[in-house]
Amino acid sequence: MASPDIRVKLRKANYPLKDGAEELVQAAWLEVAVDELDCDDSFRQSMRYLAECNPEPPEVDNALQVAPTHVSHIPECVHFPDNIPNVQFSPSSLTSSYGLTEVPTDLRGQISKYSTWCTTPIQLSRALNYAQPVQSSTMHTSVQGILGYLGFLTLQEKVGTKDGLYLYWNPDFFSRFVAFLLARGVGRGQVLKHISIAKKVSTFLRTQVVLDIDKSHGSKVEEWLSTLERQVGIVMPRSVKDSNSLPKSDRVRQWVDYLKEVAQEAVAQDKVFGRRKITFQTAKMVSANALIIVWEQLATNTKIETWFITFPSNM
Repeated sequence: MASPDIRVKLRKANYPLKDGAEELVQAAWLEVAVDELDCDDSFRQSMRYLAECNPEPPEVDNALQVAPTHVSHIPECVHFPDNIPNVQFSPSSLTSSYGLTEVPTDLRGQISKYSTWCTTPIQLSRALNYAQPVQSSTMHTSVQGILGYLGFLTLQEKVGTKDGLYLYWNPDFFSRFVAFLLARGVGRGQVLKHISIAKKVSTFLRTQVVLDIDKSHGSKVEEWLSTLERQVGIVMPRSVKDSNSLPKSDRVRQWVDYLKEVAQEAVAQDKVFGRRKITFQTAKMVSANALIIVWEQLATNTKIETWFITFPSNM
């Protein structure tokens, strides 16, 4: 006599089954179900054999685990401009503040992670040009530059900050930012500073992504930024300070006199400690301050006065 259909038997015993072969994998509860079925011994023995031949079911926690999926951070329809775009900005936007003032929590955490990456003395993913750790004061300036770029995108371009620092991977956005800086009359040094920040942020982002296409895109962005940096450095004139912005000669003289006193005091201290030679640090201080005095007197068209420090004759 033919054995009854297994699915019919198990459903009658209130053991729900999925359609398809997945029902056979659940060997652990299948064996229990067979024991409770009302069927002949040959069928029960066949089902026990089937249960023994199937592998042990995975743990529930492992069965529920899903392989992580990595999302690319490359902008949609990414484009690398050949020129700085000719954008007409409103007159009010060229005179008003544009920095990001309210920083979302996620973005604040990302910037904090970037700052740590820049300032940590030993950070092996910060190779080549960025091996030197950044001082906290310099880091503050860099963060202000980042907030300036993100503020421009938020206020002028109406782009949200949900992509955070990955907005630096959009060359179209950054080229418009450079156009904005030029329209505001920003000097060469500040434009180059923003480009330098963008390159370093891109290098940092490459250390944070997993996908090879993202790493490759980051390298392309840095190459594009390097080309932009070189050409801006060539075509933009160096800033020339207005004579009205320079300090008055009497203030400069006071400052120079103070530096001279500091240098002389350093030499005197070296003598007190019985040194037959001044330290290298003192020598640098004396040399630098002597040059400053000469520069000041040349700048003010006064007669160059030479001052000497008496050293031991056997130095």
